[in-house]
Amino acid sequence: MSPVFFCDRNLGKGFGQKLRELGLAVELHDDHFAPDVSDEDLLRVVASRGWVVLTLDKRMRYRQEEKAAILRYRAGVIWSCKELCVRVCV
Repeated sequence: MSPVFFCDRNLGKGFGQKLRELGLAVELHDDHFAPDVSDEDLLRVVASRGWVVLTLDKRMRYRQEEKAAILRYRAGVIWSCKELCVRVCV
């Protein structure tokens, strides 16, 4: 079973669309959440669905509440995918 990637809002819609064009299963932030959803709520829902979070917010792993949520919900997160963004979007 292929992973489903969840594109955080900070990646924009274009990045997720490019991943879809490459054949990946992708869910976009704005299709599931309000713009002001807390990271903890987002991580809880995304992890419960088994999706892998892609985000540019590398500080998420250092902020106590978000770090605790990642561990509590066993969320799969790939931080700071800037290099990937450049390769996919170019």
